[in-house]
Amino acid sequence: MGQLAERTSFLLAARKLAEEREARIHAIANHIPDLVAYLDLDERYVFVNHAYEQRFGVSADEIIGLTPLHLWGAAVYAKVIGPPLRLALSGELVKFEAEHLYENHPVCFDVTYQPAWSATADKVVGVHVFARDITAERQKMRSLEQTTMSDYLTGLLNRKGFDRRLESAMVQSEEDSKIMALLLVDIDNFKLVNDTYGHPVGDKLLNVVATRLESCAGETCAVARVGGDEFAVILADVLTSDEVLRVAQAILSATCETFILNGHQIACSTSVGAALKNPRDNNTRNELLLKADTALYSAKHSGKARFIVFGESQTIASDSNDHPRSD
Repeated sequence: MGQLAERTSFLLAARKLAEEREARIHAIANHIPDLVAYLDLDERYVFVNHAYEQRFGVSADEIIGLTPLHLWGAAVYAKVIGPPLRLALSGELVKFEAEHLYENHPVCFDVTYQPAWSATADKVVGVHVFARDITAERQKMRSLEQTTMSDYLTGLLNRKGFDRRLESAMVQSEEDSKIMALLLVDIDNFKLVNDTYGHPVGDKLLNVVATRLESCAGETCAVARVGGDEFAVILADVLTSDEVLRVAQAILSATCETFILNGHQIACSTSVGAALKNPRDNNTRNELLLKADTALYSAKHSGKARFIVFGESQTIASDSNDHPRSD
């Protein structure tokens, strides 16, 4: 009887110690700002810390028993949570970054799914979840990246931003089986403007042209300043070559005017060279640039204030002789 009483006392003490240890672990988890949870084999929450309560606005007791599918929604579960969670339940340690919309705002998490093994370490009994909100860090990084890809004078994409956008547009063209186009736009006789009126006036002219180009490009287009007085327009989802001609003609009409800058009347015009990329083409970025640059060269040497589309034969697609010329 004495041994039984001693054994019972030991078990009670061990249970109390285990409960205190568990309470301490829960307290630590609840003071962590990151999302911490434990899921069973049925993908149901067995434990969530206070960070879950703060994010979803409900108590931990209301979350316990739910699945990520119910808590985060079908779209997020299917695209973000489900695939890596199934890998973790198969015994694989999974680390990834998850980005999605939450209450119509983009959020980004650094997530770890760590399998929980049985006492004999021969089967998975659940998954430990650790998710750190890195939304602010990611937004700051993107803001800095955007700064490095923007032209300091016009606010358009700079050469770095243009290269990245062009590469992305070419990949998208092949994936969507749609035509894209690249237009290179050059201000005619820009050096004469700088030499005659000074660089401040030249800078204002660059800004005016940049604004006009943005007004001519649609929402799916990207406009960049890729050189001193040279701009580029990337047209995505082009249906026919006529659409490229319309945009190019709009650019000529919008930029072939006389502008009043610092009290000076500046006669302006632009030349445009265009190249189309069919999704079946295997053209590289440099090859597409070369085609557009060749077309621009032809436009400049065919009288300026006009545009040419690169093709099997170089043909002047349109002329703007009815607009003021600066040459």
